[in-house]
Amino acid sequence: MKIVQFFGLILLFTATSCGQQLNKEIAASYAIEAENILEQGGDTLTALHLYDNAIALDSLQPLWFYIRGVILQYYVGDLNRAIEDYKKAIEIDSTFAPGYCIIGLALYEKEKYSEAIGYFEKSRFLLPTYWKPYYGFGITYYQLGEFEKAILNLKKSDEVDKSNKVKREWINYFLGLCYKDLGDMEQAIYYLNLSAEQGHPNAKKLMYLIENRTEQL
Repeated sequence: MKIVQFFGLILLFTATSCGQQLNKEIAASYAIEAENILEQGGDTLTALHLYDNAIALDSLQPLWFYIRGVILQYYVGDLNRAIEDYKKAIEIDSTFAPGYCIIGLALYEKEKYSEAIGYFEKSRFLLPTYWKPYYGFGITYYQLGEFEKAILNLKKSDEVDKSNKVKREWINYFLGLCYKDLGDMEQAIYYLNLSAEQGHPNAKKLMYLIENRTEQL
């Protein structure tokens, strides 16, 4: 009888393991489909639903929580749920540097600047060559009125990653703002001009206002 029970347990364990493996494979297929939709500029709500399905079957993938959080924050507008997902990502993997950084950026949106800085520090510690924590420091210190620190970090974010062109319009825009508030209009116009050339929607208008004000003085 004991031998029969022993083999019964083995069969049960094997069936459970096979079921878990199948769930992981199905979850991965959902995540791949969602990723393809996002890469092709498809329906983000469909991608969100696919990530919901993937996570329901396999809740140990930090990247899936991270991406679902991005969709929730930037496409659905649910910042609180996004932060929950970001925090789940770093709970699963405490070394996941982008997770800490994006929590910092989300807290920046909520104007919780001091709290945001702590997350940027953790992200930078884990991955010193990642540009986003420095950018996060820069825009947060700007909001705190610490313009010199902001400039230092904004320039550092540009130095650590020369290949990323998307962020430069924002780096240069905030550099322009910092120099404007420091009273260095020449540098402010220089960086705002760069930002305008790179496509920032507000840089040209701000540069025009500064130039007119400078001429009047």
